[in-house]
Amino acid sequence: MYEYICISTPLETPEKNCKLTTVSCTEDMPPELIRELEKMDCFNPCDIPCDPVTLSCVQLRCGSEVYPLISHISPSTDGEERVAHHLIFRNDKELALCPGMAPGILRCDNFCINWELLPEKLPLRMHLKSRKRLAHRAYLWEALLGDAGWAGVIAERFLASPQKCVCLEFPTEYIDSYGLLELFGEVFYLLPPEKRTEFTFTTNFAGEEENCTCFLRAIPAGSVLLEKLRKDPEVMLLTPANPKEIPAEYAQSPLVKAAREMKPEKPAIPLASTLAATETPPEFSPEAPTSLLSAPRKVPTLQKTPLPQQKNKVNWVLYAIAIVLAFLLLLLVFYYIKVVDSTPLDGDDVIVIRENMRIN
Repeated sequence: MYEYICISTPLETPEKNCKLTTVSCTEDMPPELIRELEKMDCFNPCDIPCDPVTLSCVQLRCGSEVYPLISHISPSTDGEERVAHHLIFRNDKELALCPGMAPGILRCDNFCINWELLPEKLPLRMHLKSRKRLAHRAYLWEALLGDAGWAGVIAERFLASPQKCVCLEFPTEYIDSYGLLELFGEVFYLLPPEKRTEFTFTTNFAGEEENCTCFLRAIPAGSVLLEKLRKDPEVMLLTPANPKEIPAEYAQSPLVKAAREMKPEKPAIPLASTLAATETPPEFSPEAPTSLLSAPRKVPTLQKTPLPQQKNKVNWVLYAIAIVLAFLLLLLVFYYIKVVDSTPLDGDDVIVIRENMRIN
């Protein structure tokens, strides 16, 4: 797996919205792959104010190779620049080693949101956090479109024609990128395991990218992109403000039925892998959410270095135990000195001492 990190600073010019600066990438990363990443306009802002964080998983074509590309783009803590952190997997098999795959990786703090170092090369990264959710009824799609079966419709369309994209017009006032990630996850877990590495999405679609494939695209309501999409017969556009009935050709689909009626799965044994060595346990809440914002939001923590060291919680526990034992030992010594040694002698002890003195 490769990493590529770049930052942007705003420019007050009509030709371009920002200046892109590469600050880090993995050692021995193929030069042609770096050139493809540099051409990506990952900081292209949407024409409608919305969540500044963008979470995505696309397929990047580079020559004869196709790379799964997971991206986290967010403002820095001071708000003066944006940071894009890309994880590039060498193939689908490498991505499949991580339980939860793209949604699970994006839920955890695997990404930088600040860069305060000089540009440098990174060692090959071998550890990722990943959180695998268990498949369940599509509560979020039901809350958004009135029918949980829409998650099954999207899954069926992906399996039949992954090149025909699905676009979701989402209201920015009550759903953000992490809510969309949970929404897309309900589709992801309906897919067969062997097809999940091919599933692509973005939580903030701002335009086509050259050599990139993206199937499920979230577009904020009011964007000018929607006018063009409404005229394209090849595009399925879903609008919460005007929900429709599920098309007749999908009515008997087993995936639509599963999205409406699925019960929670039993926890599966996670696949062991060096890439998933820091895996977190599966999570599931059987309660139906009251709104899309009730989906758990996993906000990346502030990191001043690109590859944060994993904290060893076991050491801290051992240190605490050692301190407690030392304190108890000191109490025992104090008790012996103050109580045991100061115990007054009884009559027999005094007689024995006097006889010993006479003999001496």
